[in-house]
Amino acid sequence: MDIKAKLTGAQWRIHLERTLNIDGEEVPVIIRRPPEHLLMSVLDAAQKAGEVDKEHKPVSEFATVRLMARIVATCLFAPGGLRPMFSSGGDLDTVLQAPWLMEVQQDCMSAIGHAVKLTDVAKDFSEATPT
Repeated sequence: MDIKAKLTGAQWRIHLERTLNIDGEEVPVIIRRPPEHLLMSVLDAAQKAGEVDKEHKPVSEFATVRLMARIVATCLFAPGGLRPMFSSGGDLDTVLQAPWLMEVQQDCMSAIGHAVKLTDVAKDFSEATPT
């Protein structure tokens, strides 16, 4: 395999492996650290939807939860998966209604803590959402 193919096929860095209890069944998931440009795309989509202002701050409590769901959708992978299990756009309502959303939100926020511009957003989520 040549270098370009290796780089192109490289997986995002694993932040955390955990197990969720879903209806009495243990379900393994991987929380990966997405690249910054993808996080900026998530914030751009949230801004276009009116969920965050120009400084990427959520405009309401509901907008905070919607942005959190977008980030969870971006970070959550099946074991061995190459792409997130959910789309931060098309699967947003599914993630918002998931009973496990609050269970993984803090881990996903921790996974994006490396992004300089998102550090304040992560802090806002920690203060605004119960654990």
